[in-house]
Amino acid sequence: SLFGFLIDFGLPTLLINQLSQRRDEIQHFIKNYTVFKVVLAIAAFSLITLVIGLTDKPTDVKVIVLFMACNVVIGSFITFYYSVFRAFEQMKFEATFKMIFNALSLVLIIAVLIGHWQLRSYVIASVVLTILNLAVLLRTLGRTHALFGSTLDFAFIRRTARQAVPLALSTVFI
Repeated sequence: SLFGFLIDFGLPTLLINQLSQRRDEIQHFIKNYTVFKVVLAIAAFSLITLVIGLTDKPTDVKVIVLFMACNVVIGSFITFYYSVFRAFEQMKFEATFKMIFNALSLVLIIAVLIGHWQLRSYVIASVVLTILNLAVLLRTLGRTHALFGSTLDFAFIRRTARQAVPLALSTVFI
C-alpha cells in the first residue's frame, strides 16, 4: 500500500466532483477515468514488481507481496467505482457491497483459522474474493448507469491528470 497513492491519484474525489455537476456525461467520465486508472495501476504494479525484485527475500515472500499488490490495485478500482454511487447519492449500493464483502472476508478468515491454511492460500483466496467483488460491482453499475459507451478523450485525461496531482500529493502528506 506504499504505492497506493499512485493508484488512487485522487481520482475518486475528482469523479464525484465532476459527476455531481454533469451527471449526463457519466459514460465519458467513467471510460476516460478508467483508462487513466489502468495506466496508473500498471505503473504502480510495475514499480512494486521492480522494488520487490530488487530485494533478497525468498520467492514465496515475493509471490505473496505481488498477490497482495494485485489486491490493492483491484481494491482501488472498487473504491473508484463506489464514487459513482456517491456522486448519484446512491450510497445504499456501496453500503450493501461493503457489508457483503466484509461478511465474506470474515468467513474467509474463519476458514483460514479453522483449516490452518498457509498464508499463500489465504492471499490467493482474498484476491479471488476482491475480483468477485469488482465483477459484481461492475455488473450493478452497468445496470444502474450506462457505462463505457463514450469514446476516449486524451485531452480530458491530461486535464484530469493535472487536476489530480494536488489530490494525489495530499494523500502522501496526510
